[in-house]
Amino acid sequence: MRGLVFCWSMLKTKGTYIRDNHFRRTYGISLAQVVAMYNALKGKCPLCQNKMILGGTNGTAVCVDHDHKSGKVRGLLCNHCNQMLGNAYENKETLKNAIFYLSL
Repeated sequence: MRGLVFCWSMLKTKGTYIRDNHFRRTYGISLAQVVAMYNALKGKCPLCQNKMILGGTNGTAVCVDHDHKSGKVRGLLCNHCNQMLGNAYENKETLKNAIFYLSL
């Protein structure tokens, strides 16, 4: 599943079934919902605007971003941006400090 192309018959394959099951168990959303969010973003990360790849394994892989306290899904991010938020412990002050530091 690369790019904006998604075939509904893929839901019948074992790997896609496993991925759908993972999204449902972990985030309470289906693979179809992830694909719809991906298509709404036109395949671009909302933070860095780089292309994301469904099923990717590197920094451009699509990650479901969620609040670790509430479990609420916020949206999709590329792996790099998702890790950036995680490394800052999702702390807004830390991220504001980082923005200020970059402006020095």
